[in-house]
Amino acid sequence: MKKYIYFITIIFLQITLCCTSIHQKQSDYFERFDIVIQDYCRNNTTDFLKYKYYSIEYKALHNKKYYFYNILPMNEHSYNYIIDTNVKYSYLPSGYIKFKEKIFFIEDDNRKSINHHLLHYLDSLQLLDSTKVKLQLGLLTLEDSNFPASQDYDSREGVNYIICKKRPYEVYDRIRSKSRILPDDDKFKNSCR
Repeated sequence: MKKYIYFITIIFLQITLCCTSIHQKQSDYFERFDIVIQDYCRNNTTDFLKYKYYSIEYKALHNKKYYFYNILPMNEHSYNYIIDTNVKYSYLPSGYIKFKEKIFFIEDDNRKSINHHLLHYLDSLQLLDSTKVKLQLGLLTLEDSNFPASQDYDSREGVNYIICKKRPYEVYDRIRSKSRILPDDDKFKNSCR
């Protein structure tokens, strides 16, 4: 009888541990966003009080040992996504996170499909521009769109974050910058060794 109880206990523990690790792997993506956003809000209180909308870029570089995030406050009166003809950007966010009445729009190149819930949400905030949708769908080229190619970047500082893949629940490094830093910049070459 003791053998059966022991055997059942072992099976139960294995199932529980397996389910926990599966849940952990699925939730890492959004938990890392939460960690970066909370860190940003703690360390950038002036910008956090001043702006309502933020762009949060995410890059998972396969040949690097870290995840890269960049948070940039967005001017509420001229809200548009950054468009740089040298860098491939999505014209619409891939998602959003609400945090303390602020909205962080996720820019993730790995998630390219248009989310209809997101379109309705952007429209409810009066941030949806049909030009962006046409650009995203490939129905319009940037040259034909008369869409602004630059914004008032100089007045806003962003924060670049590195989170090590081996320690995905803590910020390894943060760099404030007015200029955009690329995820594979030499500044990060010794990160997360």
